[in-house]
Amino acid sequence: MPRRSAASFDTPSAPAPSSRLAPPAGMARDEAALFAELVTTSRPGHFQQCDTPLLAAFVRASLIERASAAEVRRLLAEAPRSLLDAHMSAVKALHLLSMRLRLSPQARQPHLSRESNTRPEPTNIYDKMRAERAGNGSKHL
Repeated sequence: MPRRSAASFDTPSAPAPSSRLAPPAGMARDEAALFAELVTTSRPGHFQQCDTPLLAAFVRASLIERASAAEVRRLLAEAPRSLLDAHMSAVKALHLLSMRLRLSPQARQPHLSRESNTRPEPTNIYDKMRAERAGNGSKHL
């Protein structure tokens, strides 16, 4: 690897743009909006391209659950059994899919087990030196 000049360390470099999943073609407007909301409120890189069908199913189950819950609230005790069954099925699907997609607050916490590859990377000594210099009022990071 060639050596870098001192000037290249002072030149800021832009981080690579994060690639986030886009809603698949053919989704309804409300489905696409919920899909985009889930993807953009998760950290970049949380979802991969292979998660798209599972995430789309989660979105559909979530919207079915919303609609059936609203209908159950409207009808209260007079709701037909089939409507209650649809609501319960959607809730179960949401539960299972949320576990697979790691959408719970616990899933957002890094796992620090030995087998896990989600450990935070060790601090680079040069980054630490730059941070210390910045804390001392130096202009350069």
